[in-house]
Amino acid sequence: MKANQKDKLFYAGREIKTSNSAGILNWVKYADQSLDYFITKSIGLNGPEGTSKKNKEYWNGCLTREGWSPPVMTHGYQKGLEYYVNRMGLPNPGVQNMIKEIKEYKGGTLLIISLFGNDEELKRMIRLFEKEAGKKITGYEINKSCPNTHACDPNFTSEINKIKKQIKNLRRLVDKKLFVKLSPTVNAADYMKAFKEAGADAVTISNTVPCKVINKYSGKKIITGGLSGRILLEHTLANTQKASKINNLAINFSGGVNTAYEAALAVKAGATTIQLGSVYAGKTPAEIKEFNKEFKKEAYKELKKIKEEITFKEPEWVNNIKWDDEEGRDVLTLINDEHKEYTVTKMVKESSDTSTIIFNKEIKHRAGQYLMVLLWKDEKPMERPFTLSSNNSITVKKRGETSEALCQLKPSDKIYIRGPYGNGYPIEIEGKNVLLVGGGCGTASFPDLMKKVKASYTTYTGYKNENEVLQKNEKELIKKSIQYKGFIGSVFPCEVLNNCNFDYVITCGPEPMMKAVAKEAVKQGVPEDKVLLSLEEIIKCGYGLCYSCDRGEPLCLTGPVTTWGKAKHFYKRDKSGAKK
Repeated sequence: MKANQKDKLFYAGREIKTSNSAGILNWVKYADQSLDYFITKSIGLNGPEGTSKKNKEYWNGCLTREGWSPPVMTHGYQKGLEYYVNRMGLPNPGVQNMIKEIKEYKGGTLLIISLFGNDEELKRMIRLFEKEAGKKITGYEINKSCPNTHACDPNFTSEINKIKKQIKNLRRLVDKKLFVKLSPTVNAADYMKAFKEAGADAVTISNTVPCKVINKYSGKKIITGGLSGRILLEHTLANTQKASKINNLAINFSGGVNTAYEAALAVKAGATTIQLGSVYAGKTPAEIKEFNKEFKKEAYKELKKIKEEITFKEPEWVNNIKWDDEEGRDVLTLINDEHKEYTVTKMVKESSDTSTIIFNKEIKHRAGQYLMVLLWKDEKPMERPFTLSSNNSITVKKRGETSEALCQLKPSDKIYIRGPYGNGYPIEIEGKNVLLVGGGCGTASFPDLMKKVKASYTTYTGYKNENEVLQKNEKELIKKSIQYKGFIGSVFPCEVLNNCNFDYVITCGPEPMMKAVAKEAVKQGVPEDKVLLSLEEIIKCGYGLCYSCDRGEPLCLTGPVTTWGKAKHFYKRDKSGAKK
C-alpha cells in the first residue's frame, strides 16, 4: 500500500476519515456522498455449498442471491439506546452485475468491494473484479461475520488461523488494501498480531451482534438477525481500544456512531476510520451527502476539544448479557414494540381477489403513504408494504403468501403494523383541477386522497374484467368525483386524455398503464412535475437503509408517489439487487 494512498483512507492527525458500512447505501452510484471511501454490499459467487467450478455461471460470477423475505428489519430502543436488527441474508447481484455498476461509475470516491466466501471463492472473485474493473477498485473487505445467515454457514468464522491463511492467500494475489470484518462477539485484540503478519491493512470492528427480536404484543418472534445502532457504541469503543494497543494495524470503527462527538471518541479509542450506518436511517442520498460534509468537520472539532486520555469500559449489558441458543448459535433476545397490535373489525370483499381490511384504531397519515403489515402463519412471520385506503384500512389483492393470509383474516383477528412511511400525495393539489387515473387495485387509495385534500376531481378507472372491479371503492369514487368514467379491458384507453385540461394528473395501477398515462398527459400539456405516479416496489425495510427499493433513489423514503419527471429516468432491480 503506497503511503499517499493510505493517507486518503486512514486518520493521520489532520481530518477524520469516514465511509459507509457494507450493506448501507449499497450501490456504487451512491458512492459520492462526501465519504473518503465507499464499501459495496457484500458480494458472493452465490452457489449452493459444494457447487462445482464446472458450473460456469457460478464460477464466472453470474449467479445472484435474493436473501430473505420480509420481515428483514426492525427498529427500537433498549434502555433509551436506539437499535436496528437486520436479517437481510446477504442479497446481492453477483460479481458480473456489480462489475457493470463499477464500470458505469464516473465519480472519484475510492471503492472497497465487500466479499464473502470460502478460500477458492474469494480468490476467484478478486481475479474477476481485477480483470474487468481493477483500475477503479482500491481494495477489498473480507466479511467473516454475518449473523443473519444460517448458523452453520462455512463462509463465516472467527477462527484466527483460518482467517490468517485466507489473508495470506489474498495478499499474494493482489497488492491492494485488504480489510477483515470481525464478529463483535470476539475480542478483536486477539486478532491484531495475526492479521498484520498475514498482510491485512485494516480490521473492521465490527459486524452486528446475533439477536432475536420478539414482538411485545404477540410474544412471537419477528426475526433473528444482526443488532446494530447506538446500542453498540460503548462495546465497540472498548473493543477498539484494546485492539489498538496491540499494534498499528488500521481500525475501521463500525458500531453505533451517531454524532460528531461519538466519532471523536472512536478516534480517541484508536479508530482510523469511522464507518457510518444506521445514522443514515430516514435520510435521502442528498441529505446523507450534506450530513457527511458537516459531520466530518464537527467530528474533528470535537476531537480537538478532548484533551484527556479516556479508558473505555464494556457496558453493563455486555457483562450481564443473556444469551439464548437458537439453531446452534448464541443470540441476544430483545422485546420490541415497534409493530403495534391492531384488531380486525371488518373484512370487505371488494372483488373476486381483493379485500379491504378494516381495523380498530386510526392511523394519522398523508394519503398515499404505506404501512408495513406483519402477521404470522404457523409461527412463520410475514411482512409486506400496503398503502392505506383510509385512516383505518388497507386494501389487499391476493398475489402471494402474505396477501393470501391477510385476505383470509376474520373479525377479531390481530395484525401488527409499523409506519406510516413514504411521502404520499402532495397537498399542493388542494383547490386544483385534478385527474385521477387508476387501474385495478391501484384505485384503492383515491377515496382517501379525495377525503383528505379538497380539489375538483375527475376520475377514470380501468379493470381487466368485471370480476376485478372494486365495488365499494367505485361507489366512493363516483360520489366524490365531478366527473367519472369506468373502463373494462386489458389496455387502458389513453385517448380519453385527449384535450385534457388539468392542473395535475395522478395515476396508480399497473406500471405499463401509468407510464402510458404519464406520457399522454405530458403530450397534452401537463408539466412533468404535475404528473404523479404511485409506484409499487420491492420495499423491505422502510427506513432507507437496505436500498432494496432503489430505482435511482430509495422509494421507501422518496416514494411511493413520485413525478413523471423523475420516474421516466428510473430503472428497476430484482430481489437480488441486479438491474433489470
